[in-house]
Amino acid sequence: RGLGDVYKRQDVHHRVGSSGTQWMIAETEYLLRIANHRLTLARDTDTARVALELADQRLRDSNDPSWAGVREQIARDIAELSAFEAPDSAGLSSRLTALIEQISQLGISGAAIRPKHTPHEPTGLSPGERSWGTLLDDLWSGFKDTVRIRQHDAPVQTMLAPEHEFFLYENLKLHLEAARLGLVRGDQALFRDNLQVAADWLDRYFDPNDAKTAALSQAIDEMHAIDIRPELPDISLSLRTLQARQDLMRDIAPGRTESQ
Repeated sequence: RGLGDVYKRQDVHHRVGSSGTQWMIAETEYLLRIANHRLTLARDTDTARVALELADQRLRDSNDPSWAGVREQIARDIAELSAFEAPDSAGLSSRLTALIEQISQLGISGAAIRPKHTPHEPTGLSPGERSWGTLLDDLWSGFKDTVRIRQHDAPVQTMLAPEHEFFLYENLKLHLEAARLGLVRGDQALFRDNLQVAADWLDRYFDPNDAKTAALSQAIDEMHAIDIRPELPDISLSLRTLQARQDLMRDIAPGRTESQ
């Protein structure tokens, strides 16, 4: 159900014509039910607001001041819906797409400090001048070129081969894609969990001094704080108020309809 159902019901009312207060109250209840269903099941605030406005018009057309209390509650619910700010899902999705496109431009942490192997050049001795002593000297020199001991205040990160770097980029993209899927589904946990993993990967594997990495990390932190499924306002009181009013009228005048 959507706006089409609301306006279809309105068209039926115009074609059939007014048949007294009973018809108007029944139609008002129907519109209030549509408003509640669209809001709770589809989070469709626009259709819910239109249905509430049409329900208020029906009560106004009845020219019966005894429904003033119901109209006041409908007005409060309309105000609640008007003040509700739904998250900009389309804008967030576009932002995630832009971030995904930037991933391939990020620098891997430590990628620029890969050691270059310099082969040991043997001394200029002829084969006849080789001895066990010169052989041991060559082996020791080669060993020193291969193994170098350095002191570091922080753990040294493992250098990644190019093919491993490719999968690092792709996995980061997948986590942002999963966050976008959570956004589309309205799944807050899926959205935030994947953004958190992406932020952790940026801190662990990518160059923190790179401007694009820093900008991407900041953007992820900002989106992580967004509630993509905020609590909806409760507009059910309008329907309950209408039903309570109907029950009261039946108790006052049993067996009589509202049109009598």
